[in-house]
Formats: sequence, structure tokens, C-alpha cells
Amino acid sequence: RRLSNDKIGIYEGQAAALQLIYMMYAEGKSLSEIKSVLEGMNVPSPYNGRSWGKQTLSNLLSNPHYLGSEEYPAIIASDLFETVQRIKAQRTCA
Repeated sequence: RRLSNDKIGIYEGQAAALQLIYMMYAEGKSLSEIKSVLEGMNVPSPYNGRSWGKQTLSNLLSNPHYLGSEEYPAIIASDLFETVQRIKAQRTCA
């Protein structure tokens, strides 16, 4: 969201959900398990639906914008992002 000073702000609820997704994946949960947890907690998907798609989760887990930039605030720590990318690469090759 845009703030009054024309910077991009963070929706805290969405940021918390995103951080939870990254942490669960880093802890070894599968996309299906993460989907079940989010739906069980009634966390709305990015499209404000109740259902989470595995492809949506995969896309979120691959998006470098969450590391932040001059325009966007960081939501995910770089070490967590790198851990998730390493796990995703290992699972893809397996």
C-alpha cells in the first residue's frame, strides 16, 4: 500500500502470514501442509479467498521483492529467503 510520503507500506496481517509461510517451509513442511495450516487458521489467500493454491504458495516462496528494495520494505530476512530457495532447489531436484 502507498503511504502519505509515497513510500510503499506493509499490511501487517499479510506480512505475518507471509513470514509464517516462509518459516513453515524452512522447517520442512510441504506446500500441501502449509495450505492446510493456512486454511485451518482461516488466513485469506492473496486473492481474499479461503482456499490456498500450491502454485500460489510456491510463487510467494520465490518472490525476491520480499527482501526489500529502495521502493519496497523488507518482509523476509535474507537468510530465511536463502534457506527457502535452497530447500526449493533440493526438492525440485529430488
